[in-house]
Amino acid sequence: MQIRGHRPSLVLLSAMSAVALAITLVSGLFGIALKTVASEVKTADISAQLGERPSLPAPPTGPIDVLIMGSDTRAGQGRKYGQPDYYNVARSDTALLVHIYEDRKRVLVVSIPRDTIVRIPECINSDGKIFPPITTRFNYAFTQGGPGCTVKTLETITGMTIEHFAVVDFLGFKSVVDALGGVEVCIPQDVNDNKSKLFVKAGLQTLDGEASLAYVRTRLGLGDGGDISRISRQQDFLKSMVRKTTSSQVLLDPIRLFRTLSEVAKSLTTDPKLGSVEKMTALARSLAGIDPAKIRFMTAPISTNPKDRNTVVFSTIESTKLWNALANDQGYEEPIELTEDQIPDVTVESVSVTVLNGTSIPGAASEVASKLQAEGFKIAGTRNAPASVETTYIRANKDQLPAARTLAKALGNNVKIEIQESSVNDIKLFIGTNRATVIGFPKIEEKTSTWQQPKPTGSDTRNPCVVKN
Repeated sequence: MQIRGHRPSLVLLSAMSAVALAITLVSGLFGIALKTVASEVKTADISAQLGERPSLPAPPTGPIDVLIMGSDTRAGQGRKYGQPDYYNVARSDTALLVHIYEDRKRVLVVSIPRDTIVRIPECINSDGKIFPPITTRFNYAFTQGGPGCTVKTLETITGMTIEHFAVVDFLGFKSVVDALGGVEVCIPQDVNDNKSKLFVKAGLQTLDGEASLAYVRTRLGLGDGGDISRISRQQDFLKSMVRKTTSSQVLLDPIRLFRTLSEVAKSLTTDPKLGSVEKMTALARSLAGIDPAKIRFMTAPISTNPKDRNTVVFSTIESTKLWNALANDQGYEEPIELTEDQIPDVTVESVSVTVLNGTSIPGAASEVASKLQAEGFKIAGTRNAPASVETTYIRANKDQLPAARTLAKALGNNVKIEIQESSVNDIKLFIGTNRATVIGFPKIEEKTSTWQQPKPTGSDTRNPCVVKN
């Protein structure tokens, strides 16, 4: 069983966040610790595999892109984590593009699904063997040519220059979690998964390294059994890992901090520049004080592959927007998937409404009008209805039906539309004794990585992780 998803990515991000925040808290220890642990980072020069590339700003200025890969090699671990056919073969089912913005106030982590069908360019592995171009799953690039081929493939796809990489292995991930003292997660249901070796009760649980590895690997034990649902769960795990790493339990405990940094260093293989003490120090200082909530996680925009339901392809429009945004060091907002009832038939700003109070409650029309106006509707006026109204309804002519439907959706589709012949420009909303609730439409808001307990799956809607007072 291969490591799937996105857990090792946070190994580096958590370390960066912790190191940056620790500068101001344990600055005396920091210099010694960093110099000591940096010597444990393994490095590999893949520049010959990438060829000539554009020059980049000298660190620590300019945006920084790091491609993080999880290696699932079983070398030295027996057959505990996989089948014999890839006992000593390193593969990467984990790939995350970490974009550190030039302002050093934001980080965007983009997960690249392993089963995305891409065009892998001609690659040269570390032994000099040449592999011709091939169209196949993204994770095959690592199997074919290691981190060099994976970086080259992603650069070809995105048009970006990815200046740094880091590879993390099985044992490294487990050791970092153990050094942190475990990571807290919400388990929505009891799990007994023999394949991933995850056996845990529902509720809030603090998992050690072994259990955490099983948690981020399991497919059949949690979710719908697919890789995409697992990605979401793994990102929740990483957010919790960030929270633990940047907590006082770690930052104010010099021994645990040093142990965590040491385990991070021992688990990593990076390019020579990222693995140097000078680069690490410059990067850590430039990230000092970053708000963990500004570390965002997302999955690269993908679409269903019509040729193979077991694979996916990049969404042409949205993925291009994302790559262009990162190449230009700009923010990117994921599109919100709306149901038909959440999509206005016409723009809210084009709808003019007169609100009439059909109740005996003073100000009922003004209250609803104020909420509609906050949503963007134009309010033509408010007044009392000529007669009492029992049930709220909308009155409009046939030409105003799209506008009336938009208004109805903003009210939760719980109001009827009455058609009448009329030449007035605005539609009428009659407030009845059952009142009216303005639901509005979803707004695109900045997404942060503030950690939240995941909701349980399945028919049981109760959250076992809610602590009752």
